[in-house]
Amino acid sequence: MAVHEAFERLFPESTAQADFGNQLLRFRDARGTFSSALAKASTETMMPCEWWAMYRVDTPALQLLAVRVLAQTVSSSPCERNWSTWSLIHTSKRNRLAYEKLQKLVYCHYNMKLRERQLRVDRDMEENQDPLDLLSIGNMTQIGDDDEDPLYE
Repeated sequence: MAVHEAFERLFPESTAQADFGNQLLRFRDARGTFSSALAKASTETMMPCEWWAMYRVDTPALQLLAVRVLAQTVSSSPCERNWSTWSLIHTSKRNRLAYEKLQKLVYCHYNMKLRERQLRVDRDMEENQDPLDLLSIGNMTQIGDDDEDPLYE
């Protein structure tokens, strides 16, 4: 069954694998929290992720798989970026590259761009950081009336 293969690939050392089959059957056969009339009726009116948030209680292993499935990208943007990188490397002058070598170059180039973007984000966060003097916070006096407030002096 493909769902078992997917679960094994996503969670190879997971202790949840032992109970996964039982939880899958519970979901498929609508037993436990999935058996209520409200759970069945709400499948027509609720978004899948909202429905799952309501009725996932009995199935923690299945929940892991559902979160991973529902978190999948639903656009072609990542594929387009990969094809763009592929076309940068595989030009008319370099069309004799072996497929394996081309694949490795695309992988390295794409990950290099991801790394550069992460470094840029980290650098921007450091520049925009407003450091607090935590030691002076503990020494602040209790503020009462406006007359006693050091800011109003």
